[in-house]
Amino acid sequence: MTTSAKISIHPIQANPLEVVSNYFFGLPKKKFPFQKSIAGSTGVTFLPLGYNFKWVVKWQNPSLTEAEYLCTVFYKRAFVHLSVPQAICVLSDELINKIREVFKGQNISDTYIPMLLEYKDGNTLNKLFEFEHILKLSPEEREKLFVRVGEIAGYDFLIANFDRLVPAGFKDTVDEKHSVNGGNLIVELKVPPTSEEWESEGSVSSIHVIDNAPHPILFFAPDERRIKELSDDDMDLEGGMFYLEDEFEVPSEKIEPQEVADSNLGSRLREKRHQDFLNFIQRDSEGIRVLAKQICIGIKNEWNRIIKEKKLTVPNFIEDTQEAMEESLAQGLLLAQVNLKELPLQQVLDELRAENNTVTEAAKIVFDFIQKNLIFTQN
Repeated sequence: MTTSAKISIHPIQANPLEVVSNYFFGLPKKKFPFQKSIAGSTGVTFLPLGYNFKWVVKWQNPSLTEAEYLCTVFYKRAFVHLSVPQAICVLSDELINKIREVFKGQNISDTYIPMLLEYKDGNTLNKLFEFEHILKLSPEEREKLFVRVGEIAGYDFLIANFDRLVPAGFKDTVDEKHSVNGGNLIVELKVPPTSEEWESEGSVSSIHVIDNAPHPILFFAPDERRIKELSDDDMDLEGGMFYLEDEFEVPSEKIEPQEVADSNLGSRLREKRHQDFLNFIQRDSEGIRVLAKQICIGIKNEWNRIIKEKKLTVPNFIEDTQEAMEESLAQGLLLAQVNLKELPLQQVLDELRAENNTVTEAAKIVFDFIQKNLIFTQN
């Protein structure tokens, strides 16, 4: 007796590398089904235009990519309750050449490599403000949202990600000019199915955590980054990509020109980031509230920037809800403190080290930084 298998039409359910390969080799010539993202980054990002290919294509420096890979895999395994999109780094020469052929004419640096990130539905935190969806969430749903935002902010200290929510070097002096980077969180909402112009009763379905990496400028010295002809656009940051875990071996001739080399300056930068972690993990409840206030001010400044840029006429949302928002952020930060001490993070890091036999200097730097932070939590 034969049985029929259930087949999913969603491409993510199939073998990711096979899906990607079949897609690019099956594309008609002269067809370019991607749209370049306007977001600044260390590379160039392209979003899919159709529904039959649910992957974002990013081109960036191999060394920084490796740091992002390690941090993102660590996030995905350590904080399993977070939504971290699946990602692939294309390693086959044949497939890389095919993807380069598709992207010919898009001003992609020859030193960049293509990476693919599972496309997630939803809007960035910035768009949540711009489209005024934040105003249509109930107080309970807003609390749910900002508790999770605070929690993510706490985890970011572990990998020195200061390009999302918190400023590097924060002690107890609130920076009134600080703004968050709302492009590094994607919020997926459930809305009433009655009409496109919904007014209320929306709920938070999921928060997708993207761009999980150390802040390159505040973590690596210039000689460690090895980015040729660094432009103003390159100074913006991007992260959150990681290799398909069983396809990590990269041909050395592609990596060597971009390898990082440790330096005294880089070591000093990372020591400062380690002190940032210590400052967070040792904060008492009052110190957590001060940090929550800083994040809230960063959100408010980003909200006001969008209002001014888009010429929106909206209620004074942040000022009216600031106390509740700070309380929610503080709850999330406290939860992150507990999880950083109680989750089996050392086991996750050890497994990640063991799986990567050909550890480069970039990987060693990231491994050692996370390890140094974890040793303190263990003690």
